[in-house]
Amino acid sequence: MFSKFTTLVLTTLVATAACSPFPAAVLETNTLVPRQDKGTEYCSVDAGCTCTVRPSDCTAFYEVQAGDTCLAIGQKFNNFTLSQLYRWNPSMTLNCYLQAYVPICINTPWYTFTPPIQPPYGTHYTLSQDPVPIMPGIIDTCQEYEIVGPGERTDQLAAENGFNVTDFPKWNGNATTAWQDYWACVKA
Repeated sequence: MFSKFTTLVLTTLVATAACSPFPAAVLETNTLVPRQDKGTEYCSVDAGCTCTVRPSDCTAFYEVQAGDTCLAIGQKFNNFTLSQLYRWNPSMTLNCYLQAYVPICINTPWYTFTPPIQPPYGTHYTLSQDPVPIMPGIIDTCQEYEIVGPGERTDQLAAENGFNVTDFPKWNGNATTAWQDYWACVKA
């Protein structure tokens, strides 16, 4: 019933609407960098419309493909850390939620890459170090994260970090296993 022209006009009208990728509570905390206080609405035939936040001085973009992960994108370009990828694209959150066919920032003129893309397994970070990606559902009071290695079990993490194995699901979104290449909460 609608022609391509009608669809284009509707998409354009939607794109001019106000866009805020963050919940109101986050905006009220004044924790955002001033240039990131408003999102840009990105619309395409493949992706639909979504709010994104990117630096205004971004010099390189990558269009996310179906099935991409942050680690796969980092390994593909090998010129930024996953923490930096999050800092450029905060709307993906620390969980690294990516939307296929939506471009993300992968470089700015002021950034200098210091390898590796992701620190070695067993590395510990605090929230201020932007561990990316974190396991879904991690509690807000998590004080320390560890990047999970291949085959690492929750009982191993508990023994190495001095917590009761029954705390792991409480801290990590009810997960009963640790996810390789993700940051798990190991201290709360």
